[in-house]
Amino acid sequence: MDDTLQVFSDEQRDLLRMLGYLQLQHGSPGKAAAIFDVLSATQTSDPILALSHVCALLRSGQSAEALAALEASGAQDFSGEQLTLAWLLRGQALARLGRVAEAARAMRMFIRQRHADAAKA
Repeated sequence: MDDTLQVFSDEQRDLLRMLGYLQLQHGSPGKAAAIFDVLSATQTSDPILALSHVCALLRSGQSAEALAALEASGAQDFSGEQLTLAWLLRGQALARLGRVAEAARAMRMFIRQRHADAAKA
């Protein structure tokens, strides 16, 4: 069963995704987070969208929300580079929340996963 709520056409989702990415890259992470939030609510199984959303939340200073979004995304089931990025974003969110020991563990997992990715290449 497709878990995409058909609120937007594929073209509309692609356009919104691009708009969110552009907002993120050009200094408006809050606007990007809002766009990705809407898309994430309608398209729940897209790891790239989930990670873009978390990144936008982090860049807009919403560390607790970023961590919650990451946990809700099912990031533990990601693989390869997506899992690597999830560990990095988790470490950043935890560090910004002052959860230093957990952040250090996440960053160690990021490094371990990054080495595993490099070994596969």
